[in-house]
Amino acid sequence: MSLVVWIVFVAFFDNFAQLPVISPYSAALGADPVMVGAIVGAYSLSNLAGNVAAGLLLDRIGRRGPLLLGFLLAAAGLALYPLAATPGQLLSVRLLHGLGGAFLVPAAFTLIADARRQASAGGAAMGRAGAVIGLAAIVAPPWAGWVAGRWGMPAVFWTVTLLFLVTAALAGRWVRETPVRPERRREAGWGALLSHPGLRAGYLTAFGLMVTLGILTHFFPTRVVALGYRQALAGAMFGVFSLVAVGLMASPLSRLSDRAGRFRPVATGFVLVALALVMLPAASRPGGLAGLMALYGAGFGLIFPAVNALVADVATADRRGRGFGLFYAFWSLGAIAGPLAGGALAASALPLHPFHLAGLVAAAAAAGVLWLERVTGGKLPAG
Repeated sequence: MSLVVWIVFVAFFDNFAQLPVISPYSAALGADPVMVGAIVGAYSLSNLAGNVAAGLLLDRIGRRGPLLLGFLLAAAGLALYPLAATPGQLLSVRLLHGLGGAFLVPAAFTLIADARRQASAGGAAMGRAGAVIGLAAIVAPPWAGWVAGRWGMPAVFWTVTLLFLVTAALAGRWVRETPVRPERRREAGWGALLSHPGLRAGYLTAFGLMVTLGILTHFFPTRVVALGYRQALAGAMFGVFSLVAVGLMASPLSRLSDRAGRFRPVATGFVLVALALVMLPAASRPGGLAGLMALYGAGFGLIFPAVNALVADVATADRRGRGFGLFYAFWSLGAIAGPLAGGALAASALPLHPFHLAGLVAAAAAAGVLWLERVTGGKLPAG
């Protein structure tokens, strides 16, 4: 289990390490602003398609093969970044890199779900995984910025490539396959996953949470600058968000959904997220901004372990790969839709801030989750 959690850290460390370098690297190759946006977004686009394919392979051929394939594809993409000579080539490399990441994350979370000795430990297991994701978010961007400043941007890509290859070797040696009865694989279907109320709650949560996070990451830095502060303050505020989320997911509170059910912690988390986002446009002092980012982090920290444990609970072993594949496809879709919807709202004449839109999305997600709990009585059959 500890190796799989390390794999989760490496996969997200890679993703977060690209944040401070991919835009300037694209511009250095001659990309105009539109092309820079396309290169940055290509990872999520490729991720979206790859998540679905990954889920299918995870259930058909097992967990180890897609996991190792993801490592190899992502490592190949990372190694090719420094070799790209034009924006078009960089776009192609970015798509390959995103495809590799699309296999890694569903495979790792499927393995974590498989390894649970009992369903009542799901929230704690997913909390540990969420905590290392938060740790990656704290560590990777400043590390990448420091390496790029000292040795150049290609050094970031080479270093992460080496990290991937070493971790792939460890995974190939120590990760064990999950036995799934072949006769049950034939029974699994996409329709059953999409129609299952528990998985619907999971997919609604993944999409809604990432819409809010996409809007927050896109508009919060510009909001900080518009208030007259340096952009470094925005980074510090995201650090507050990450620290609170990590602290909560690493604490006994990650087990809340193991005792109280999966729905209520998710809904409560969305209420906290909605409150933080709705109040953000009125905040103007660093203390207020920090408090609201901490509130958002607390909501995120409640939601992430509970919703991943929910998917693990209701997706049976023969279709768990597809369950998590679709979950992270909706995750990627939300990451794409959030900034687009926020940008369209900002460009319109409507008297509504993008943060208000994100807050409405969070409130609607909370209502949807509570409605699903009510119609099912909170007791969900395996799907």
